[in-house]
Amino acid sequence: MITYQPEVSYQYVCAPRYDPNVFLFAYLNNWDEMKLLSGQVNIFYEGVYKGKTLIDVTSISDTLKISVGIDQSVKVEYEDLSKQHSKINSSKKKRLVDLTYRIKNNKAEKINILLNDQIPISYMKQLEVEVLDKGSASIEKKTGFVSWNLHLNGREIANKNLSYMIKYPEKIRVEIDCLESNFCKFIAHYSIGYK
Repeated sequence: MITYQPEVSYQYVCAPRYDPNVFLFAYLNNWDEMKLLSGQVNIFYEGVYKGKTLIDVTSISDTLKISVGIDQSVKVEYEDLSKQHSKINSSKKKRLVDLTYRIKNNKAEKINILLNDQIPISYMKQLEVEVLDKGSASIEKKTGFVSWNLHLNGREIANKNLSYMIKYPEKIRVEIDCLESNFCKFIAHYSIGYK
């Protein structure tokens, strides 16, 4: 029997507005030297059985990503402090979306965590989205994906904010749908005869 001690790095990933759980991923470098086969594997982390996952060795990447599962020792909460429908002037409304995130590392060691969210993208001239506060986050312009890549020491707590303003004509009722697709989109309803 051959035993390998591969170089492994870990990253936590979460999107608290969509799922309150924090997921842990392991990244194996130079995994092709290990002669692995695709299939189901048992996952143990810190000496505890975490469950089963599938690995796919048909990847051409030199790093193999493996889902370890949910880790309850890292907590992320978000709070929506948004304000609805204030008038700018007689023809425009605005909606302030103001989100705050609290990330707590209950582990003794340092962790890397990717905190994700999303802002809506407008394809209509009448609907404007203005980012007011993103802190150190990066925003992908085509999809609206917002990401913070954080490094937290053991027992450290971090707070992050995201706020944006949506401006639109009074005759449009706006809903934001971020849950059922891969990107946030506006659902605009024109009100006939509404003034």
